[in-house]
Amino acid sequence: MTFVATLRDDEIRILREQVFSGGFVTREVQHAHFAAKGEGVDLVVYRSGKIVVQGKGADQFVAEHLPGHAKKDETMARLLALPELTVGSDESGKGDYFGPLVVAAVAFGPEHVSLLETTSIGDSKKMTAAAIRQSAKAIRESLPHEVVVIGPERYNQLYEKFGNLNRLLAWAHGTALEAVLERTEAKTIIVDKFCEEGPFRRHLKERARACKLILQTKAEAFPAVGAASILASDAFSRKLEYLSKEYGLTLPKGAGANVDATARRLLATQGREVLARVAKVHFANTGKL
Repeated sequence: MTFVATLRDDEIRILREQVFSGGFVTREVQHAHFAAKGEGVDLVVYRSGKIVVQGKGADQFVAEHLPGHAKKDETMARLLALPELTVGSDESGKGDYFGPLVVAAVAFGPEHVSLLETTSIGDSKKMTAAAIRQSAKAIRESLPHEVVVIGPERYNQLYEKFGNLNRLLAWAHGTALEAVLERTEAKTIIVDKFCEEGPFRRHLKERARACKLILQTKAEAFPAVGAASILASDAFSRKLEYLSKEYGLTLPKGAGANVDATARRLLATQGREVLARVAKVHFANTGKL
């Protein structure tokens, strides 16, 4: 069980006295007032006031030491719903005509909870570009990860080979997941669901096939997938910026009317061949042109 709450300064002081005099084994944790283990729990009290209590004895500990906080912080509880090292993956760019397809995989476990105190981790679609870039830097520095960037030319080749976007996505997810699993001891993988389990499993490699697989919509609520979402979004934006500079024209995201207008300008100045180098040519936008 995982219990999360926010404590006042006086509550932290009282709990510290109880823990330090109650036979707990204490340790130092970054960004924390203190951390301790005992009574069937492992707890960390962060400088922000957030307390995380994990273990079989969490209910009893809360009842005895934090009776006023018996109600969980549901948001954080969802983030910590998988209390073991987990590798999550997510993608960016699959709905964008210009730019690459990016899939990222990230490992996150209880030992990384302190990162949530200093870094925003969640659905990148709800974050600003500046927040994504800042969080991506912290994630790259703190968590095992792999980012697979498939540029437009390679994407068009692979799409022709697979003949289906979901098959291409499954292959890219499998590649990113396997790379992280090679560097960790994770036994669970969770993916933001885009297809059914059977087709997805066919594209997993050896280590991933041996793991427990969770396919779930809105999986960004789990920190491993939320972190992957941020890395994928950041890598997509960086590659799109690079292509924009290379071809001398700002390439917009999405697949709407502004994208069509930009594509027409590219065709007029650089010829039809440019599309395969900057865009996903199977999109309906190409037919409109």
